[in-house]
Amino acid sequence: MTSNEDKSPTNQHDQVRVGLMGAAAAAVLWGTAGTAQSFVSAEGPDPQWVAALRLLFASFVFLPLLLRRTRSTPKGKPKSPFYFAVLVLGAGAAMALYNICFFLGVKTVGIAVGSAVTLGSAPIWAGILQILFNRKLPSLRWLIGVSFAIVGALTMGMSSAGQDFSVTGVGYCLTAGFSYAFYAAVASIAFSGRSAERVTSQIFGIATVIAVLFVWVGQPLPHLTPSDLAVTVYLGVATTAGAYLLFTYALVRVSAATCVALTLLEPVTAFTLARFVAHEPSSAVTLAGIAILIVGLAVIIRSESRRKPNTSKRPVQSFLSSLF
Repeated sequence: MTSNEDKSPTNQHDQVRVGLMGAAAAAVLWGTAGTAQSFVSAEGPDPQWVAALRLLFASFVFLPLLLRRTRSTPKGKPKSPFYFAVLVLGAGAAMALYNICFFLGVKTVGIAVGSAVTLGSAPIWAGILQILFNRKLPSLRWLIGVSFAIVGALTMGMSSAGQDFSVTGVGYCLTAGFSYAFYAAVASIAFSGRSAERVTSQIFGIATVIAVLFVWVGQPLPHLTPSDLAVTVYLGVATTAGAYLLFTYALVRVSAATCVALTLLEPVTAFTLARFVAHEPSSAVTLAGIAILIVGLAVIIRSESRRKPNTSKRPVQSFLSSLF
């Protein structure tokens, strides 16, 4: 493909469309994580071990990508070795923290509320990071879309809040939301000039080491039944490796803030599974929240389709480059 073709408006819009589809597909896979965790036996691994094992099994999938030679030439200029190492370490630490806090939060406040608070807060954190790094407000259309989507997600979550509601659990979910947004922002910069799949593999390798060591020190070794093993393998292979490869594909084509916003599709998936598989109650308020969220996502997609892909990353890279 020639450089002129790369820069043509039709090609750019196609790339954006593919990126949006990748982020949406990743969100659907992530939406199954909370329900899958509910099938872990009472005597099985606690949420922290579930998070660590999830990352461990994902790393087995990512390992071949580290060993594979990249034939294509990645776009952008590679960062210096020191700068790249800082980015990968930061993204890996954020991913480890996200997984541990998310599963602790879901275990504490339930699948519905946990997913809604985590994913509802993530776009807010992403917007704040974008403002800090870019020193520029997102477009009005994007802000309107995110506002609708967040209101919809929180409506869905709070409609299910009851005796399981916990300030500590919500705190875990808010921390998970920030960690996820931070990962997306930093990883998108680390991809510049390098194979995004290999960088993602490196990030998850670091995240696995951090999470396993942290849980190993603080928790007893887990007892895994065959069903527990099946659940953790699914969480690692499908909802982590598969989903994050799709998300990586999206991050090199769509702005990090929009990718994070589109993952608000996760609560829709989580609510559907929570209702029909885990048999958590739902209500008309929940359905109204879903409708509001979908309207917001439609506005976000419309906003992204009207801008050139990846233009928001350059100011972020310039800002962070000045720090190192």
